[in-house]
Amino acid sequence: MRPALSRHRARRSLSLVAAVLLIGCDAATPDQSRLITDLADRLEQSESMTYTATYELPDGHTGTVSRAQSPPRIALEYPGGKVVADNREATSCAPAQDPAHGAMVCTVRPESSVPVELLEAASAAGLPAPASIWFLLTGASTEPNVAVDRRDTTLVGRHATCVSVSGMTSTPPFEVCVTSDGVLGSFAGTVSGHPVRLTLTRFRMDVDETAFEPPAGATVIEEG
Repeated sequence: MRPALSRHRARRSLSLVAAVLLIGCDAATPDQSRLITDLADRLEQSESMTYTATYELPDGHTGTVSRAQSPPRIALEYPGGKVVADNREATSCAPAQDPAHGAMVCTVRPESSVPVELLEAASAAGLPAPASIWFLLTGASTEPNVAVDRRDTTLVGRHATCVSVSGMTSTPPFEVCVTSDGVLGSFAGTVSGHPVRLTLTRFRMDVDETAFEPPAGATVIEEG
């Protein structure tokens, strides 16, 4: 999401969508398709990791992706909001409309994976979930006229492979970098109709438990 999406559930549902897209069209060339799917597979590996990744967003803002195991859970914290999910519930936090509720209101609801609208809210704020980028890569690998350019770079001391992808019929061009261990390194493009540009600026292989809690002083509302 799981942030995330449950790994196995995400693979089943998103792979099904990708399979549907294949009907009635030719896939990318084998080399192009393999390059894209290899990067998608690498990105998926991060679902089994524990880490904290901080990203530079436009206008001087930052966002943070926190992921932990036992139980698997993810938190996306971005300007003006936060999404937290595990295999039992999903929490979304947004600015309070009523001053009596404090600065933020967090709504908790029973969900086995992150609802689509929460993923879209994170994308709209400029911090898409890694699963959203996985979907873009998987969909691009089925496009008949896709063009792919590869380059290598280093982000926060970690090697990363980058691909610039264009030529899709229904998706604008994008560039994504993924580190060797599967962490999203950077992205520039459009996710769920929202322009996104982010770059990894800090990374550590641990996480604070507070990352999965509502912001201090927030009003918490439980549904279901």
